[in-house]
Amino acid sequence: MATKPIPTPLLADLPENWVVDQIVAPTGEEVGLSQQHGYNYLMEKVNEAIQAINDLNEGFEDIPGGFIEMETSLPVGDRVENTLYGLILVDFSS
Repeated sequence: MATKPIPTPLLADLPENWVVDQIVAPTGEEVGLSQQHGYNYLMEKVNEAIQAINDLNEGFEDIPGGFIEMETSLPVGDRVENTLYGLILVDFSS
């Protein structure tokens, strides 16, 4: 199995219950809210997400992409009907 480029899951714990005229503060606790309501916490999570995206992009650098030409074709006897490969062959061979 491949190694995960982001070893720990990113938390999805940012508040979604904001109301009109609510005050935003560095930690949230200064205005009687939770730490997750603070903009320092929010920016920390944004930075974690950006770093995770960069880690994923770096992980794709060594993965070959596109089509690969096979040295030999799959023998006719190994082509099984009612499989995706077999159904594709039926569509293109008729």
